Amino acid sequence: MISDSEEKAIREENVMVISDSEEKAIREENAMVISDSEASPEVPVLVDVEEDYEIGAMIGKGAFSVVYRAENRITGEIVAIKKLRDSGLVAKKEIEILKRLKHDNIISLKALRYSDENKPCLVLEFMDYDLLSLAN
Repeated sequence: MISDSEEKAIREENVMVISDSEEKAIREENAMVISDSEASPEVPVLVDVEEDYEIGAMIGKGAFSVVYRAENRITGEIVAIKKLRDSGLVAKKEIEILKRLKHDNIISLKALRYSDENKPCLVLEFMDYDLLSLAN
């Protein structure tokens, strides 16, 4: 077993120092770029989420998004609308992952929309509870 000071030395030894411009180039090179035209046929891109859905109460809030309960104005289906605060790399990766994953135990992405400020808005399957409440 190694001591805390040895672990710290190993970590510092393995840290790569790069400039801001190098970091930006690496991020751009590794970024997953998703546009409205790249949305899969299974995930329709909505023109106006407020037109298609009656947005209700806020049901969750985090560092990157706010989630609302909503009802489809035509079908009456209850969904969750997740309004992302940023369209950065984290948001793009989340969208790409949700578009690809299809499993009964994973909330499905029903539709995708970008606001006028190019911020993503996700229409998700609604769950009556969250993972934290199930764990307790």
